[in-house]
Amino acid sequence: MFTDFETKVFPESLCTLTNAREPEVKDCPQRFLCVLVDERFPEECHLQTLHPYTCPDIEDGSILYGWTDGNNVYDHFERDIHQDHQRVVAWKLVEEPVNFSKMLGHTP
Repeated sequence: MFTDFETKVFPESLCTLTNAREPEVKDCPQRFLCVLVDERFPEECHLQTLHPYTCPDIEDGSILYGWTDGNNVYDHFERDIHQDHQRVVAWKLVEEPVNFSKMLGHTP
């Protein structure tokens, strides 16, 4: 399942939309299926559909990487914005949000 995931190059070039609340933040309209790992629990992972975004570092102006679902934000595994424990470590472009129940054959 993870063979098509990217793990090396953050999709920075796709982050071109100016964020309405924070003009220095650049959002990406495309969705990605992401693998999130919490460094405190390295044998567990979480899958979530997210959008990447970039933000300049307030100290040196370098570009930092993050991911969002529209409400919550998550760090990228490198050049992270918030230094949280949970970080995106792999990602794959998808056309629409992934319905995991349907994908796994579970229908309520």
